[in-house]
Amino acid sequence: MQQDIKNLIQQGVNEANRGNRQQAQFIFGKVLELDSRNETALLWLAFLTPNPFEAVELLEGLLKRKPGDEKIQSYLRLARARCDELGQAARPPRESQDATPGSFRLQPSRNSYDYRDIPRSNRPVPYLGEFLMQEGVINQHQLNVALRTHYDMALRGQPKRVGEVMIQLGFLTPQQLERLLVRRSAYR
Repeated sequence: MQQDIKNLIQQGVNEANRGNRQQAQFIFGKVLELDSRNETALLWLAFLTPNPFEAVELLEGLLKRKPGDEKIQSYLRLARARCDELGQAARPPRESQDATPGSFRLQPSRNSYDYRDIPRSNRPVPYLGEFLMQEGVINQHQLNVALRTHYDMALRGQPKRVGEVMIQLGFLTPQQLERLLVRRSAYR
């Protein structure tokens, strides 16, 4: 099994070096299926993710295991700085500090930024994330990650719908999303 992990890591590194980020992420995900504590795979995933919030989570977990590691601390500072940049860009004007139900915004927390949990809306057709949680397809953490990624991509000028982001993150398959959207439209 150790040889399988070494081979997968080498494949992941090769894909990353070729610029195939998604393929490399997939391979490092396979490494974590075999060894969930593999530090090399976690570090590469933190580097490869386009989402600095996810990178912070991964790097903070690694830093707990290796508190004095300067490379991890350096990467974590960079990821937090990116989160701070996005937080500044996302801060609404003073008069609109209270978000409407069903919306989300960045909030500073202890070590990074996080989204507040979204209360149930009173909409006739629920938001997609709310519906998926009601159906038990995703949990609150997955919704938070998807919304953070969705928001980050929009700030970078690469907007995607939340459902597309959930597919990209591996929370849903395209077929699942299609079936669930049909069921959700029945609420009308």
